[in-house]
Amino acid sequence: MRASAGLGALQDFTTDKAMLRAAADQIRWYPSGRGELSAYRALGADPTSDIQEFNAVPGGAFQYQEVENYRETVFTVGVLDSLRRVVHAMAPLPGRKSVIVLSDRLPAAVREITDGPMEARTTTRVDGSGPILNRMRLCIDQAARSGVVIDAIDTRGLASLAISAADESRMIHKIGVAQQVEGGELAMKERHEIHDQDQAGGWYLASETGGLMIPEANDIGAGIARIYADMNSYYVLGFHPPEEAFERSPDGRPIFRRITVKVKREGLQVRSRSGFFGMADEETAPRPQRAELALESSLDSPFGSSAVNLQLRSSFVSARKNQWLARTSLWVDARDLTLEGPTYNRSGIIHLLVRAFGAGGTALEGGIDEVLKVSLDAEGYDRAMKYGLVYSTVIPVAKSGPYQIRAALLDQASGKIGTANQFLMVPRQPGHGFLVSGVVLPQMMTKENDITPASGPASFAPGQAVPFAFEVIGGAGEKALLVSTLLYRDGELVKRTAFRPLQPSGRTLHGSLFAKSEIAIPEGAPVGDYRLQVVVSEGASAPAGRVASQWVDLAISNSR
Repeated sequence: MRASAGLGALQDFTTDKAMLRAAADQIRWYPSGRGELSAYRALGADPTSDIQEFNAVPGGAFQYQEVENYRETVFTVGVLDSLRRVVHAMAPLPGRKSVIVLSDRLPAAVREITDGPMEARTTTRVDGSGPILNRMRLCIDQAARSGVVIDAIDTRGLASLAISAADESRMIHKIGVAQQVEGGELAMKERHEIHDQDQAGGWYLASETGGLMIPEANDIGAGIARIYADMNSYYVLGFHPPEEAFERSPDGRPIFRRITVKVKREGLQVRSRSGFFGMADEETAPRPQRAELALESSLDSPFGSSAVNLQLRSSFVSARKNQWLARTSLWVDARDLTLEGPTYNRSGIIHLLVRAFGAGGTALEGGIDEVLKVSLDAEGYDRAMKYGLVYSTVIPVAKSGPYQIRAALLDQASGKIGTANQFLMVPRQPGHGFLVSGVVLPQMMTKENDITPASGPASFAPGQAVPFAFEVIGGAGEKALLVSTLLYRDGELVKRTAFRPLQPSGRTLHGSLFAKSEIAIPEGAPVGDYRLQVVVSEGASAPAGRVASQWVDLAISNSR
């Protein structure tokens, strides 16, 4: 999760490796950052700083540092607020949890000028009342209440911290050799101080929550592996603080109460939480939101809400050449909704949000924000109770790339909320080939922008044939196309069908080919989640011709 990106297609907790790889592909060098092209900014390289300091503009160095301090405070506070929101959202998750902060700059306080203009240099003063340290303490308090450990990794890697040719000593300016030596020493001191300052926040968060700080590591993967190994062994200690722990300071603010954990055995070291703010859990709990605001918040959260059971299936189809649509179907467990009235007309009101987000965090145009009435006769009510409800819509997608489709539903009578999301990768159209669109399963197909009882169960049973449909996009002759299906469970191949001729079911105005096929679930297949791969080839031997494939998730249960 990128603190600067806001909500995006890749901002969810997931076990989908395709989504994780897409998130890694989105990591970019930030040109407005402080590090420039190297891990450490060249000393004296800022022309504004040179003019202000070397020409001794009255107050210039102080004004420049004030601007830098403001900028650093704003960005650091933003990162810490994002961190606290994530830690707070992890509270309901079971077990011991860890958040790893990867950063090349996380100070605990801003730097302040302490000397006169001719020796204008800065130092770090930890101000207990400063906004950065206050935000860190709030993160530490929230981590204690949520059972979360904060670990940190300095991503700058190993560095000698020596003065290089890119640095310009602030004291070497038409002065003698002795002063040049002094200037070099001052520059070295500043480089070391900047290095320590940029790690201070990581050290503080890790030490105060019982986590690890891994500095100067060229191998970030090894650092993550070390943190992962550390998660395998821990103790949980709980206690009820005394009443005096909740006494406030004279100005009414809660006081940070420290906790000390000691062990009697020699040679052992303890990493534990350092303390908490003297506030009861009721004070730290979020204030109740209006149902509509809670619905909007649930759509933005990286954690799902399951008071209403939802399943989301989204696939891309072509609208026209090089333009796409995200065809989205939502399955709703009708038993979680409040449906009242006589048996011949059961009804309820739901508020539905469906949106697509790009990798940068912006919501795409389109999407659904509707208040819908669910109205069912006796037969429809029985079918909804047995199979659920289905809603379908399409959202325009401007270009290829990773997207996140999110849905949130509010049952207005009970106030219950359910959420669902799916990662969708829209591939780039090949220059001399074809694509296979998303795979559509029949029980998720219905009239667009209408909520109706499903035609069948959301899962399949062993021995049942699973029909599906897809689109072949691009230049491909239907007579030469063959299709094969592969069924996987936990990465293991369960069944593979031989290549057979494609069954076309029509063409679009721009030449794309609609097709259908099916696969029979093996008898005795264990219950669980499966992945179905559809492979389309211009020849039975894949290397001989062009090949395209697509995946879809499906569930197998014992009930039909």
